[in-house]
Amino acid sequence: MREEETINSTALREQIEGLRHMTVGQLKDRYREVFGEDSRSNHKQFLFRRIAWRIQANVEGGLSERARRRALEIANNRYVGGVTSYLDVITAQSALLTNERLATQLLGQQMVASVYLVKALGGGWDAAQIQNEPVHPKAIQIVQQ
Repeated sequence: MREEETINSTALREQIEGLRHMTVGQLKDRYREVFGEDSRSNHKQFLFRRIAWRIQANVEGGLSERARRRALEIANNRYVGGVTSYLDVITAQSALLTNERLATQLLGQQMVASVYLVKALGGGWDAAQIQNEPVHPKAIQIVQQ
């Protein structure tokens, strides 16, 4: 497993280093390959960073919530500065929301699995004991509000 990670890491570094030596035209072509759309930017550093970021995300299995929040902040700043359209902000918001929904869904599955584990081990609880406990609304109820 560790050897495979080293190979992936080396290949990733080589791909990113290869980007450094590309012209703006070559970077725009690579951007089209990676993102599936043309870039409106002709700024070499911007293209390099976006492509490197996406390649790394693809290799490592996506972006963390912190990275998605930062992407949203950058997209919003670029929109406010008049550099891009609001579509970039909406795309970043959508990616963040998808990430948050997945995290919530995984947490719910983890809690259900924990309950099944407690029951399987012979544990449990008396419903009368938890009758007066406050019940938090379900996620679907919050979303529908």
